[in-house]
Amino acid sequence: MKTLWLVRHAKSSWQLNMLPDNERPLNDRGYRDAHEMPARVLTGFAKPTCMLVSPAVRTYTTALIFARHLRFPSDQFTLAPQLYESGVNEYLAVLRNTASTHNHVMLFGHNPVITELANTLCRAGIENVPTCGIVCIEHSHAHWAELGKAPARLLSFDFPKKNGEEISHRDA
Repeated sequence: MKTLWLVRHAKSSWQLNMLPDNERPLNDRGYRDAHEMPARVLTGFAKPTCMLVSPAVRTYTTALIFARHLRFPSDQFTLAPQLYESGVNEYLAVLRNTASTHNHVMLFGHNPVITELANTLCRAGIENVPTCGIVCIEHSHAHWAELGKAPARLLSFDFPKKNGEEISHRDA
């Protein structure tokens, strides 16, 4: 069994609109959410043994905050340029190239791909993964290379403003 967390980066700032998109930092809410979510996501789950991270500043910063809370060594991040300005196929390629020794992988990326990937893998019917939202998926194969060959199972879907509300699903 493999556990995959798909994490959308926390809320970014548009105040410095002269910055290129990949250099936009988190805003205050983004920092708050990124500090809140790690404890919520791991309740009842093992910690990740691998973190795959888009090199965009807002995504890398979100991952650094999660790593600090999870006591994951940030020097062991795998920066994956393919996770920036790409699609589901590129995300799947990165995941499928992950060593089978990693049973618990956390991927930090961008929408709409995070939402599309969650729905592709487990037919979750999620309309949108909000900023700093986390989708936890389990797949039963022994190797990441087999990810997507059979439907995975949605274990949890959480996001900062969830507050006990029903998660937004389409009929799957």
